[in-house]
Amino acid sequence: MAAKNKVPTSDSERWQQLHEQMGFLARSCRDFDEGHVSEAKRMANEVVKLVLEKGRNYKSLLHQVGLMPGLQFISSCPPLEPKTIFIGPRLVYWEHSPSGSVSFHANLDSVPMNRFLSFDDWWAEPVIPKSDGQLMNRMGLVTSLRNELGGAHVDAEISEDIAEMQREGPFRVFSGARASMSRVPDVELHTMRQIAHEVLRSIELGVRGQQAGSGQ
Repeated sequence: MAAKNKVPTSDSERWQQLHEQMGFLARSCRDFDEGHVSEAKRMANEVVKLVLEKGRNYKSLLHQVGLMPGLQFISSCPPLEPKTIFIGPRLVYWEHSPSGSVSFHANLDSVPMNRFLSFDDWWAEPVIPKSDGQLMNRMGLVTSLRNELGGAHVDAEISEDIAEMQREGPFRVFSGARASMSRVPDVELHTMRQIAHEVLRSIELGVRGQQAGSGQ
């Protein structure tokens, strides 16, 4: 079957698409905060659509509206110190419940949001430890959640790193009256929640800057 001819979209249509996709991402964030943590997988898909350019035939929405490649991305974690011995999850915090259990939560705006990186540096920045002690970057986490765990595709086989993170977890803590060692679940999902927060804040700042520059 012959491919159908395509026509270009207008500037206003592309901006409308950007606002719609940001709305989808924001709604997934709200659902996540209400307890539906699997929404993190849908967030990963929206983030890819917004930011990731994949060859000549696919331009991210940020490229299509002209915000990329110059957009600066907020990193809500401090730079890594070369001599740091132990590195925990960098975009979330621990919370202890009265029962003694431990859970992760995205930092959101509870940490300074004033460190800006180019997209390439932000995408490649290590944010979450793996079971072998090495660090996974934003790209690795987002694409795994999207391409393997249901954001856009469900794979019958998944990478070892994300499998161990889901099944075993890189963190175990003493909890409960007997101080037993237990896994702290969902660190990858709460980290994804913070990445979505960074993306939304970065785009909002970029749009405001573009509007100010054009006198709107």
